[in-house]
Amino acid sequence: MTETQLKVKVLKHIKRKYPNAWCYKTSDKFRSGVPDLLVLYKGKLLAMELKSAKGKTSKLQDWTLAQILIAGGKIGVCSTIDAVDRVFEAAGFKK
Repeated sequence: MTETQLKVKVLKHIKRKYPNAWCYKTSDKFRSGVPDLLVLYKGKLLAMELKSAKGKTSKLQDWTLAQILIAGGKIGVCSTIDAVDRVFEAAGFKK
C-alpha cells in the first residue's frame, strides 16, 4: 500500500472512530518534514507521519516530530490502521 492509499484509509478510519476529531492533511510544498496528519481531539494534538510498510522517516521528519513532542504534542509513525489505533491509545485519545 502506498502512503497516499494509507492516508485515505487512515482519514476514513479516524472520522469513523473519532467523529469529533479535527484532522488536517498537510501538503506543504514549501516546508519539508511536516507530519502527514495533524489531529486535534479533546484538547490534545497528535502529529502522525504515515509510511508505507518499507518506508522510513527522514532525519528532518524525526527532528520535527521531536520538536512537536517537546512542545507538548503527541506523535506517532504509522504504517497500518492497527498502528494508528495504538498511537491514539498511547496518546490518551479515548472515545
